Amino acid sequence: MQNVAILLAFALLYDYFWLQSRKKNYLLKKIFIGLAIGAITLILMLTPGVLLPGIVFDVRSVVLSVSGLFFGEIPTIVAMICAASYRIYLGGDGMYMGIAVIFTAGLIGVLWRYFRPAWRDKKFIKELTLMGLLVHFVMLTCTMLLPEDKILSTIENIAIPLIVIYIPSTILIGWFMVTQEKNFKNKRANEKLVESERRFSELLTNVHLLSIIVDNDGNIVFCNEFFLKLTGYRYYEIAGKSWIDTFVLKENRAEIRKSIENHDVSNHYEGEILNKNGNTISVFWSNVLLKDETGTVTGIASIGQDITDKKLSEEKLLEAKRRAEESDRLKSVFLSNMSHEIRTPLNTVVGFSELLSEKNLNDKKRKEYFDIVKSSGNKLIEIINDILDISKLETKQFKINKSVCYLNEIMYNTFESFKNSAELKNKPNLTLQMDFPDFLQDFEFESDTNRIQQVLDNLITNAIKYTEKGTIEFGVTSNLINGIQSLEFYVSDTGIGIDEKMYELIFERFRQVEENAYHQYGAGIGLSICKGIVDLLEGKIWVDSKIGEGSKFYFTVPYHTDFEKKKKNIKTENISLNIMNKRVIIAEDDKNSFFYLNALLKGHNLEISHAENGEVLLKMLEQETPDLILLDMNMPVKSGYDCLAEIKKRGIKTKIIAQTAYAGYDDRERCIEFGCSDYIAKPIKRGELYSVINKVMTD
Repeated sequence: MQNVAILLAFALLYDYFWLQSRKKNYLLKKIFIGLAIGAITLILMLTPGVLLPGIVFDVRSVVLSVSGLFFGEIPTIVAMICAASYRIYLGGDGMYMGIAVIFTAGLIGVLWRYFRPAWRDKKFIKELTLMGLLVHFVMLTCTMLLPEDKILSTIENIAIPLIVIYIPSTILIGWFMVTQEKNFKNKRANEKLVESERRFSELLTNVHLLSIIVDNDGNIVFCNEFFLKLTGYRYYEIAGKSWIDTFVLKENRAEIRKSIENHDVSNHYEGEILNKNGNTISVFWSNVLLKDETGTVTGIASIGQDITDKKLSEEKLLEAKRRAEESDRLKSVFLSNMSHEIRTPLNTVVGFSELLSEKNLNDKKRKEYFDIVKSSGNKLIEIINDILDISKLETKQFKINKSVCYLNEIMYNTFESFKNSAELKNKPNLTLQMDFPDFLQDFEFESDTNRIQQVLDNLITNAIKYTEKGTIEFGVTSNLINGIQSLEFYVSDTGIGIDEKMYELIFERFRQVEENAYHQYGAGIGLSICKGIVDLLEGKIWVDSKIGEGSKFYFTVPYHTDFEKKKKNIKTENISLNIMNKRVIIAEDDKNSFFYLNALLKGHNLEISHAENGEVLLKMLEQETPDLILLDMNMPVKSGYDCLAEIKKRGIKTKIIAQTAYAGYDDRERCIEFGCSDYIAKPIKRGELYSVINKVMTD
């Protein structure tokens, strides 16, 4: 009984100093444990069972074999050395047998540990029994080391104790230590589980993710602070409430309710929930079914990530992609239409120019062909101007130049221009009418006459294109619109009409009613130019139309009458050149352009010279100083701007008129800044050229 108590102390050593030590089992600790096991062995050896003088027995074999099995080689070797040293000290006839039992018991335990590492499995009682039998069978064989006359009697006396006490003691102590080990592991696992649950609970509570748990009926049993913050609720407002009725969109409630009832919830999915204000929040959910120890589903735990901003970004990207694709498509349509629009009048110009060279052509035919070429040339200029205007509008470089506007000039010029136009004459069943109230006949206001005229012309041109018979009427009145005094112009027709769905579309860039089919009604930029101009004039443009009944376009121009009246613009159609006996240099690299300008200036007793590039011009200025230079700004060798800089440097005082095919933003201002007296844009018309020259030469 005393030995059993000591053995229990040995088992407690394993529990408290070996298993529960959080430190690694390093060498010094192993030696210390070996000394402790050795001390326990010595205590056992101090209270032995004495069989014969010099022949004593104790349960050291049990301690050392179990030590080898549980503690390993180093502690066991240290304990064996301690026990063997003491046994040598005791001496007697059984000394060699005792030493042999000490080393064989410890060695068997160590070898069993390494060669049968899975011995702790469910059959560990069997393993302990086998090891106990082996250890004590070897112990019996060690009796051969006793004196011969004592071997048999010793075997007879210890055989039954070995079977009844030693082997069961080995099994009992081993079983007790295995149980300690399993209890320790279970304790550690439980501690880890508790810690894991604590951390998981903190994670669900504090993480910036939505976390929520609902029961089998879909009622809320848990949600974290982030969920409450995002949805705008307080916990007491939703605890125990239905998740479906509170947060799920109406159209999705039946489906979600069915999935909860059937425990058929997707592991991952995107969905939308409602916050307290009724706004939607996009969430990416990860779900797991909660089960009890019997495997019965008790609820659903969900972790969600707020992806509202991400979804909005994706939608914006998709919209941008759609717009880009639509823009590419529209520009392709535009380029196709533009090719048609440019090639048609160009074909007329080239074709009839060739016919004009025929020798047998009479004067009537020649004039007819000439008028056709002139009309087609003007059409090309209109197309190019439209392209430039839309480009300026796109880049926000379109300029509005306000001055005194005379409403009667705008209206009557428009009427006379279209009344005699070829487009209207080609449609004999179509008439043009003007509605111009008497009280506005002498009305003057400040705005941009040219731009108002451009909008009105575009709308009437469109009306003629889309109307085969009936009446086109344009007019103006004065109204108070949104508290602002404005002129309200309109153009109505009896043409094909426009579907209400197209009202906004037709004012977009490159858009037309019939854009999905081939057509002959322009490049699709006229109305967008109109809208751009009206916007810059701070007015509005809209349409009212019905399919098959015609259309009526309106646009407004805000005005005020308290302005400084300026000199009235002079028309240039029939103007004449008022200079004579002057020296003029035409600096122009394009020979045809020079011939054209030379032809316009002939017959006015002018001395005309030609400089084909900028360098030639500067050499000519070394010999003479002309009265006037018509300077092309885009010449080879030295550009017009380079020439202006050199002329300014030399201090040459002469009148310079810039001529250029560029019509970009502030071209005129740039030329004036570099030293030009005035500016004229190509294509140059006779009246415009004469007007600018007269103005420059008389200043």
